[in-house]
Amino acid sequence: RAPVVLVLPILNGQKNVVRPFASHFAHNGYNVVIVDTLQRKSLLEDILDPEAAIRRTAVRHRRVLDWVDTAPKIDQDRIAVFGASLGGFNALFLTATDTRVKASALALVAGDLPYVLSYSSEGRIIDAADGAMETLQTDQEGLRQFLLEHIVSDPLSLARYIDPEQVLLVLAKF
Repeated sequence: RAPVVLVLPILNGQKNVVRPFASHFAHNGYNVVIVDTLQRKSLLEDILDPEAAIRRTAVRHRRVLDWVDTAPKIDQDRIAVFGASLGGFNALFLTATDTRVKASALALVAGDLPYVLSYSSEGRIIDAADGAMETLQTDQEGLRQFLLEHIVSDPLSLARYIDPEQVLLVLAKF
């Protein structure tokens, strides 16, 4: 039985960003599960009801942990999570809310989630943000304010539930 690393991809689901990390873990004796994300398919709806989207994602990831609990070749006492970008946010949320996760490596970029969803230059996010601004009849700053009011599960509010000795946090902004 070997430990497992759950790898949570970036928002657009491109596995090429996380696949080298997954390969590294696998070549070093870890089981690896790359968890696909549905968020890229429902982003407009998720922006308009962000807290529900965050919680649905957490439930999906906990179901993966439930599956891990049944896998005979996985050491259920040695579960780690690696996430990049939105995957990093999801990994942080999973680490804070599920004690089965024993270690995390979080690669976060840009700024807080409301800022990223309002001001991103990534095409899929721009399209969803434009749709949300049209629905809410607001501009980028109005969308950011809406998200600030509607996202309760901000990483800063979750940090107190995570043992800092079990987390590697990589922050980048450019």
